[in-house]
Amino acid sequence: MSKDPNHMNKPRFFSPFATAAFVMAGMAAAAVQGAPAANPHDQASAVKQAESAVDERIAQMPPPTAQQTADALAAADELIARSDLVAYRGWLKYLKFRATADRVRLGANSAGAKTAYANLVDWTAKIPADPHLIDRLRGVREWAYESSADGTGQPFKIAIPTDYDPTHPAGLSLYCHGYSGNHLEHSTGMAAHTGRFDVAVLGRARGGMYRMLSERDVLDVLAYIKATWKIDENRVDLSGGSMGGFASMWFGSRYPDLFACARPSCGFALQTPVENMINLPVYSLHSKDDPVVYVIGSRGPLQNLRDAGGTVIVEETDGYKHAVWEWLDGQKRSAEWGEKQVRPEPASVREIDYTAVDGVATGAWWAHVAEWGPQQAPATIRLRLGPANILYGRLTNIARLRLDLAHSPIDRAQPLQLSLDAARPIALPAPLPATIDVVVGATGVSFEAPSAPAIRPHTPGAAALVYDGAPLLIVYGTKGDAATNAALLAAATAASKSPNTSWPIDDFQKAPQDGISHYQNLYGYLPVKADTSVTEDDVAGRHLVLIGTAAQNAVVARLADRLPVTETGGMLKTSDGFAYAANGNAWALVHYNPLAPQRLVLWLASDDKAFYKAGAMLPRQLVYHGYGADFVVMSPEGRVTAARSFDPAWHWSASYAQSAVLPKSAATKPGWAAVQADAMRAATGADIAIALLEYKSDWLYVDSFMAEAGVTRYEDMALLNYPSRIYVVEVKGADLLRARAKLKGEAAGFSTNFATASLQPDATYTVAIDWDSIGSLVNLTEVLAKTVRGAGIREAEAIERLAGQ
Repeated sequence: MSKDPNHMNKPRFFSPFATAAFVMAGMAAAAVQGAPAANPHDQASAVKQAESAVDERIAQMPPPTAQQTADALAAADELIARSDLVAYRGWLKYLKFRATADRVRLGANSAGAKTAYANLVDWTAKIPADPHLIDRLRGVREWAYESSADGTGQPFKIAIPTDYDPTHPAGLSLYCHGYSGNHLEHSTGMAAHTGRFDVAVLGRARGGMYRMLSERDVLDVLAYIKATWKIDENRVDLSGGSMGGFASMWFGSRYPDLFACARPSCGFALQTPVENMINLPVYSLHSKDDPVVYVIGSRGPLQNLRDAGGTVIVEETDGYKHAVWEWLDGQKRSAEWGEKQVRPEPASVREIDYTAVDGVATGAWWAHVAEWGPQQAPATIRLRLGPANILYGRLTNIARLRLDLAHSPIDRAQPLQLSLDAARPIALPAPLPATIDVVVGATGVSFEAPSAPAIRPHTPGAAALVYDGAPLLIVYGTKGDAATNAALLAAATAASKSPNTSWPIDDFQKAPQDGISHYQNLYGYLPVKADTSVTEDDVAGRHLVLIGTAAQNAVVARLADRLPVTETGGMLKTSDGFAYAANGNAWALVHYNPLAPQRLVLWLASDDKAFYKAGAMLPRQLVYHGYGADFVVMSPEGRVTAARSFDPAWHWSASYAQSAVLPKSAATKPGWAAVQADAMRAATGADIAIALLEYKSDWLYVDSFMAEAGVTRYEDMALLNYPSRIYVVEVKGADLLRARAKLKGEAAGFSTNFATASLQPDATYTVAIDWDSIGSLVNLTEVLAKTVRGAGIREAEAIERLAGQ
């Protein structure tokens, strides 16, 4: 590993020309890498010489003709079709994309476009000449895998150890870049070295926040590398800064069994179940004066993890603001610590504490949720293996738990006894199978062999489940008038540019390097088809994002009478007898595909063609507020008519009919937020509470909602706050007074007991606040709480309790 402890985390920005020339130089050097270089410094010198030669060659190259480009693309397609070259498919597809896209983005005569073409020609010659070349690659290079979601080649940057020996598995350091960077721009310190692999991931976009396909990208890179090179799976560490620091704790909490440790720099994890990292050590670095990612964003969650028994080292410094990666002493200590961490073997893990928030990440080690319980809420696994093959545990909101006995510490040659909730154990006779399901039913607990249901079971996650990495297709309608059809196509085009459900605006946060918005896919758009072009194979094999009403989209019309929501006479009617106004609203429904019950559909529609445009609010809200709501009806301004959910068998939630209607005051944004604040204060016992604040800056916007008077229910509000966690901070009265004065012009919600007249400036008050609001509060008011602690309750639960009072 490089002696520079910060070699993976230097946010420098190179032009596409310089980056492309560097890549080309690396490819030229790779051609002569038949064996590892004896000295990494000699290899670096060889790369520099090749780089100079390539730069000169590029300058003299004329732009390739259309025929030359077509020939190169055809040659790549021939190689992609070969079954013996599967390991190269992603790389060849990525080179194809760059050869065509860079010509458009950068200009045909640009160094970047010519380099992209030369790369394609170079590799389509080298691969058939030496199909095993990949086994001899060493040093730093860009590479790519083939995405199962859309078939594109998605890149990453990798340093293959110069002394790599496939008979001796090597460790791996996986780095997640920060907002506005990518796998190249935020890893310019990566250098050739011995020992471990280094990998810098992209996550599809510069600002994908590692959600949905951005999350899947990281997991797919890791899976591809493990399949291609020999990796010591017990020595994979995870790191990143800023947005990448968030990713360190996001992936660590969702997939703790994949990593040996997590090393976030200026990270945040207010919305993640950090208790899942009880078996995953964490080393956190943060500067207390960070004005972008406030230190409380890591303090609170890591304190929760420590309280749960996790292994945590926290180093806080001052003076680095949002550049704690420049704190070399701290980075060195973190890196040296990380190299010593070893993931326990699954068969040695005798205790599991895991909360599954959605159906994408369902468990860890040897226990996973196979079927959710009746509530639209997280599912919690708590298991401990005691002596004599007795498994003690508690399951919350789980109907079926799958145990991977073959990789557990459970002795399969002996009978297994299981005691849930301190009940008398039930027994499974030996020899034990490789896997078994624990079924929690109305009559008790039993063991059953795993089975595959005919219909995909429902889980929380909603739209995130559609973007889980399975093959995906965006389908727009063509059955409206000309203006509507054009709007539907525009919406589909915007959707294709995003790694998640949002329809990002082209001009928002454009990168100077290539003009691509930070929120958009950098290398390849998601597949799009007109409704009239969709095949039976598409229906059977892909999740479908359907854009348009049944009258506008032929595929929606085909499914309409088999979906639980229909549009009739300007009303949206649900199969359990509720009706909502369609006029003036847009709606989103996630449901299994009736024609392919193992696949999902996400239906986005409106009667108003003005909805079908980049930047539309509803698709954007599904990224962060849609994990609990399978059906959402909302106006373009954020007026919520309904947010509904299903049970595990795809029946509508039975509790909805009993949920009370929100007060009339919730029909304004401050009023909506005030209900949330009252719920949080009551649930936590805090002095006051502050809920979601509407906040917009040049790089971020946070929207708040409002109710439809007399229609919207507490359950609607609760589902839109799934799975937001509540924190309690301590704030001086003087700071609260200053915050209240500054927030007069903003959409802010204070608990109804908040009265500035009674505040004592020198007194300290406890304030309940949700994870959305902490950053917004600081940005708007410059009030920074010094202490923060988790309240141990989700906002959705607090809202439900308030409704029940």
